[in-house]
Amino acid sequence: MNLGSFANSLQWKVKRNSPIILTVAASIGTLATAYLTARATVKALKVVHHEDAPVIFDPREQLIQNVRSTWKFYIPPAICGASTIACIVGSNRIGANKLIAASTAATIAETAFSEYREKVIETHGKNKEQKIRDDIAEDKVRANVPSSEVLLVGSGHVLCCELRTGRYFNSTMEALRKAQNDINAKLISHPYVTMSDFYWEVDLPLTSVSSNVGWQDGKMMELEFSTVLTDDGRPCLAFDYNYVELL
Repeated sequence: MNLGSFANSLQWKVKRNSPIILTVAASIGTLATAYLTARATVKALKVVHHEDAPVIFDPREQLIQNVRSTWKFYIPPAICGASTIACIVGSNRIGANKLIAASTAATIAETAFSEYREKVIETHGKNKEQKIRDDIAEDKVRANVPSSEVLLVGSGHVLCCELRTGRYFNSTMEALRKAQNDINAKLISHPYVTMSDFYWEVDLPLTSVSSNVGWQDGKMMELEFSTVLTDDGRPCLAFDYNYVELL
């Protein structure tokens, strides 16, 4: 590897890991600022209480004299503190930019999928589109075989699979439809509803991202069902959503 390639590779790795680097630097900077401040204070106290220090009886004049005699000791901790703040701000800014980029990419992907689906319905008809969706759902269910580790026991008696996360649980068509209606009722009076709200309705545990995605006012949420068989022959009610957006 020549020097130019190495430099480009190093630059790419630093840029890719810049949030981690800045976070570590901010953590080190916080400790360093505290240490430098403590050391500067020790030096300042020695100067202020030195036997050759002039005695001034006016408190205001004494304070001014102390500042004049000790301010230079606090230059290193001030620089270190400013650098730490810059690292924190930089890390947050990079994280915000990445979140905006991810949100934009997800929106573009969701729009492209909706347009593709509409074109499939227009070209091949609703029944053909439903058949394709059922086949995809069956492939997902068979690729994610339910076991005792992933099966979540609910109050219903029908095995269900949420295709978005691949999780299994017991419920009924009526319960899922009720959850859908409750979410849409909230959308009438709220600007958005999160996927966490839906999980609460169907007794599914929340995920790390369920509070950041969901549905917005102006477009109702619909569950799209497919009845399939699991790999071991059990009937399963698989479902997905007509759309999901980043909130």
